[in-house]
Amino acid sequence: MIEFDYDLDDDDDLGEAKKASTPLETISSALNLSEFVIARANEAIAASGQSAIVVLTKLGMVSDQDVAHCLAQMHNVPFAAPEEQPSSPVLHDEISPIFLVGNLIVPLSVNDNDNELTIAVADPMNEVAIDALSYAVHPKTILLKILPISEIEKVLRSLYGETLFEEGTDSQISGRQTFLHSDAETLKNLAREEPIIRLLDRLLSEAIDAKATDVHIESKANAVSLRMRVDGKLRPLPSLSVENGPPLISRLKILADLDVANSRSPQDGRASITNRGRSIDIRVSTVPAAFGESVAVRILDRAAVSLNFDDLGIVGDAKNTLVSLIRRSYGLTIITGPTGSGKTTTLYAALNLIRDSKLKILTIEDPIEFRFEEVNQVQVNNAAGVSFASALRAFLRQDPDIILIGEIRDTETAQIAVQAALTGHLVLATLHTNDAASGTSRLIDMGVEPYLLATVLNGVAAQRLVRRLCPNCAHETSLSQSQSRILSGHGVDENWLNKPFYSAEGCVECGSTGFKGRLALIEAFEADDEVRKIIHDLNSLEDLRSHIHNKGMKSILQDGVKKAAAGITSIDEVITAAISTASGAIEGA
Repeated sequence: MIEFDYDLDDDDDLGEAKKASTPLETISSALNLSEFVIARANEAIAASGQSAIVVLTKLGMVSDQDVAHCLAQMHNVPFAAPEEQPSSPVLHDEISPIFLVGNLIVPLSVNDNDNELTIAVADPMNEVAIDALSYAVHPKTILLKILPISEIEKVLRSLYGETLFEEGTDSQISGRQTFLHSDAETLKNLAREEPIIRLLDRLLSEAIDAKATDVHIESKANAVSLRMRVDGKLRPLPSLSVENGPPLISRLKILADLDVANSRSPQDGRASITNRGRSIDIRVSTVPAAFGESVAVRILDRAAVSLNFDDLGIVGDAKNTLVSLIRRSYGLTIITGPTGSGKTTTLYAALNLIRDSKLKILTIEDPIEFRFEEVNQVQVNNAAGVSFASALRAFLRQDPDIILIGEIRDTETAQIAVQAALTGHLVLATLHTNDAASGTSRLIDMGVEPYLLATVLNGVAAQRLVRRLCPNCAHETSLSQSQSRILSGHGVDENWLNKPFYSAEGCVECGSTGFKGRLALIEAFEADDEVRKIIHDLNSLEDLRSHIHNKGMKSILQDGVKKAAAGITSIDEVITAAISTASGAIEGA
């Protein structure tokens, strides 16, 4: 079985390893890197002994995708297609997995008829490793293809598991898995520290690659449970030993500038990390639990979220209504829904659409999820006296055009929001209610005078998030009797029940889940004279629901059924997300 051909701790062998890779000068010329970046990379290469492509991508100087495309063009080597990635190890008995990890190589397939082995490499100039592999599989001929570093690591994890990476960290792949660093000195220091740092780096990198929104680290009696939330659902990851829990959590606390010694009270902090050439914010929350601490890491990856209504699934009449509401010069526009329904993302998409250097925009949020250059964003800090209400009072003295309120939680905030709308400002806010109509009654319950709300209300939108079907494995199907009975019981017209719908079995593209990404199901209404009268006269909520549906508002359930029939999501997703919000007859969905 082939093993490593050089020891990273041996200076002579290290020099040979660096020679057997694409030189920094070649890459920097092709990618037009600045002199500062080249000097910094040279320093990191000298300090760590890692190859140019590893240093450039791990330090965030350039994305591994850009490097891979550059090398593919430079050496005329094709990319490996997703369907070429193996589902089980190739030549497992002949090639050591540790060798593959250390040299960023994935065997893709063997063609016995032509006596060929096809492999994917991060660097086709890694001649030492390729020659060693060729010797090990002789007389087979090796065919090269290229994959970015992140893809190779992802494939190797799926084939061999995290144990492989743990086995190689101490000596043979020391320093190769370091992601959380920003300069050469940090790279040098982290390469000398304990494997737990590389473990955290890999955990976060895997979550970012999977487009996870959260990572959960939970101390149990006999293990440390790891999970990540992808498309709204938690996925289990391989557990860690009990011994690895405290140091892993301590590392996170150091990154987030929290008190490492304090494990008896909740803490919150945030940090910025570099992954694949991109800066990504993480938010760390810790709480004490029975067997240790429970930690939630929110991943705020701006590149993974499109702040565009169409990309979020907000289309058609609902989009037109929402755009009309946010383009008003004054008044109150509300987005409602439960926690995790995408309200804040929708408000950010609204800000993204209307922000302009000619407008003074102020936000009060808890927490600030994404930052905009042209927007003045304020973080709630109760310890410093910065609450939603106190910030809003200060905003009114800042000559704003638009005010965004992350969440209306109490009477004082609700009343100041209405007052701001009355005095000529456009106020955008979120609220927790089940449907759009309930947003008005919630504000009245909070103490807002009905006649004031009737005067300032522009309109209300409500939404839920559902998972998108994977386009690669989605296929047509029909409703089951149970699904038809549920939808029929909530007023869905029979014409829709007879339409074809779609489901997905799962494939490599979607990680065998059948889903890839999420979109919003939304309902929105604009306040007209009749809506204002219903609010002013304190008529029943059913009167308001009946009126806005008669005026043409499509409910969340209607929107979901339409999108399911179009093959964008599944009917089960729609039923789970929207059925509790459906109300009234919805004929003609």
